[in-house]
Amino acid sequence: MKKTVILLMIAIFVLFSILVAPVKATENTPPEENTSANIVFTPETTEEGLIIKISTGTFEGLEEDIPMSASMTLVYDENNIIGVVGTTNSDWKINITEETKRVLIESDNAKSNTEIAQITFYFNQEVTEETTGSVSIQEITVSDGNLYEENYSDVTQSYTITPPQEEPEDENQQNEIPEINTNTGAGESNTNNTNNANKDNTVAPDNIPQTGVNMGIVVAIVTIIIIAVICFIRYRSIEIK
Repeated sequence: MKKTVILLMIAIFVLFSILVAPVKATENTPPEENTSANIVFTPETTEEGLIIKISTGTFEGLEEDIPMSASMTLVYDENNIIGVVGTTNSDWKINITEETKRVLIESDNAKSNTEIAQITFYFNQEVTEETTGSVSIQEITVSDGNLYEENYSDVTQSYTITPPQEEPEDENQQNEIPEINTNTGAGESNTNNTNNANKDNTVAPDNIPQTGVNMGIVVAIVTIIIIAVICFIRYRSIEIK
């Protein structure tokens, strides 16, 4: 009886081992060689800086809405780049460590063909001459935190910083004649001087007094008085006789 029980237990153990082993083997099976998130880096240059857009492509061997992270290191000239800012959509988080320039982008439900982040490198606008340089993203690794891990080649993008141009002075402003303010005393003085300069010097500046007319009136009055006096005297002399 004991022998039968022992044999039965051994049979159950062997059967259990046969059934469980394939399951464990399946769980620990690494992803296929063509498994990829097909991460894409797209550069865009503006007056303020260089923008690198990071997107997932079509998933190969990966499911939708899975946990995923992407890590990378930024390399750039701090004399030309004065700041770096990272932004993401609502499904992703981004962290940039200033000291090491290490970037970590994470999501709990990654989707294919989706822009996951933007990294903006801001130019130094105080350069005095045209300056060229490049930004490099290195040590790029994408993982699902389990068995999937994918490494990407370095991404390098060049840029040119053009100093702001000074606006030339308007020639019309240079040749513009300032207006004379005729509402001030100085303006009136200048206007009067101009008018006086244009007058004929042979003509009296003001109206000449009509002295001839006034003198004639006086002479006429005196003459009438004299004649009246003479007539009066002669009249008196005739009356006396």
